[in-house]
Parts: sequence; structure tokens; C-alpha cells
Amino acid sequence: MHSVAIYMTDLAYGGTEEGGWWYTSGFPSTDHTEHTKYFDNEEEALKYSTELYNTVCKELNEGRASVSSVLSNGEYDTQVMDGEPRPFPDERPYYS
Repeated sequence: MHSVAIYMTDLAYGGTEEGGWWYTSGFPSTDHTEHTKYFDNEEEALKYSTELYNTVCKELNEGRASVSSVLSNGEYDTQVMDGEPRPFPDERPYYS
């Protein structure tokens, strides 16, 4: 089973190595659960994810600064997950 949900994504500080590095993290949006759907077929899930991003997320992101901006407070995005929607990444990445 694949879930598709709206996520609030942002950059998280990874560490000081090589002058500092960042990684993308996200949490399922509790304000937009009505858009969460489940699919047996991954292809259908990906199609719905793209559709949802191009309609709802684009509208929600109007006027929001990009995550690459110091003015950012996150952006809405969609994610396809195996199983239930959950925060990502599953484990904090480490510089290597």
C-alpha cells in the first residue's frame, strides 16, 4: 500500500563539515489530511501526487519563500510513502 499526503518540508541543518551542510526533512501536514489517499498501485500514487502538488500545493505555496531562502518557513510538497504517511528522513543523515 502506498500513501500520498501533503507535507511541510524544510531544510534542516546537518552539521559544520565542509562549511556547513543541510538536508531536506518533512512532516505530514495535519491541516490537510483530507487530501491523503491510499493506493495499491505505485503508478497511480505517483500520478495523484503530481496532480495534488500542481493544484493544492502550488496554491498553498503562493507567497511563501523558497526553502533555499533565509526567509523560508517551509514549503508544502507531496510525498509517496510505503504504508502510512510519516516524517522523513527516517534517520538523520550524517556527513561522509
